[in-house]
Amino acid sequence: AADALVRLLGGPQQVNAILGKLQIRNIRVDRLEQQMQPESVGLKNFQPELADEQKYKEAVEKIPDSVKKAALQKYLTDPRDTATPEAMVDLLAKLNSNQLLSENSTALLLKIMTDSPTGQKRLKAGLPENWSIAHKTGTGADVLGIGTATNDVGIASSPDGKRVAIAVFIAGSKAPLEEREKVMSNIASRVVQAM
Repeated sequence: AADALVRLLGGPQQVNAILGKLQIRNIRVDRLEQQMQPESVGLKNFQPELADEQKYKEAVEKIPDSVKKAALQKYLTDPRDTATPEAMVDLLAKLNSNQLLSENSTALLLKIMTDSPTGQKRLKAGLPENWSIAHKTGTGADVLGIGTATNDVGIASSPDGKRVAIAVFIAGSKAPLEEREKVMSNIASRVVQAM
């Protein structure tokens, strides 16, 4: 879906130009997901048949560990396709204040993000029961026991209408996914306590 949207906008360069016009800094889109994700595990060329989850898994299993390790190291230090948490919070704040989209489009996007079933144990788990969150998760592959990316960003809303943008990115972690998600829920809990 992300690749389809990037193509619809005219490719990564056009996405970056739009981000620049909106004065959103420190967020880069340089490749399509179908390029970036295979490269993170050492696959050189994405082929259409690898869209099948089982065939992709089988192709990854054939890659020597030394190639996977080198690909992982490159991925974790590559400046392409990156964002800082501060930049993502800025983007979310601008979205929340209707600076990026029309009021109707902003409301629709926030509803879609609020209704998202993903990440139930991430930021959402750290919020009080009467709070809501419009959020977007992201999860990269685990390569040789190291998580390439475990992310969740969103706008948390209290029952009385207070809102706060939160962004948590975890990269290169050897901790199990459950522990990474617990860190995220703890951060959300602390943010709410601080408010």
